[in-house]
Amino acid sequence: MEIAFLDSMKSDSREKILVDRLQLISDLRFVEIWLKYPRFPMLGVLINSDDAFLQAFRFQGDPGFFSNNPSRSECDELVEFELENGQVDEFPSKSCYTKKEAIRACLDFAVDGKFPDWIDWIYAGMDGADSPNDKLSPE
Repeated sequence: MEIAFLDSMKSDSREKILVDRLQLISDLRFVEIWLKYPRFPMLGVLINSDDAFLQAFRFQGDPGFFSNNPSRSECDELVEFELENGQVDEFPSKSCYTKKEAIRACLDFAVDGKFPDWIDWIYAGMDGADSPNDKLSPE
């Protein structure tokens, strides 16, 4: 599911759109969500039952950030996520948050237009960014 927000939309309108769309997928085991604004940023969420893996992209070509859950740091198992195109990806359980936390992250992103700071993010690139909110455009 892809949801594109317009820059001109009020935060309560973005939240309502998201809540309405999330109700459609509440009973599904596998869900792929992409929330984006016209010129970025973009938040991706993959859900398998109660496990959710999050990705944050600041701009086109950004290697991005991925979620890391310190409360699961001892978990070495992999969790499978099925994408909308049928592809199955695996990510470490220690990178996952609960579905409820992922939905909260989506709502925070929709309302604020920023990536949630309460998620522990790991950067996949090398520009020294500590948070996906550090820079929202390439230099």
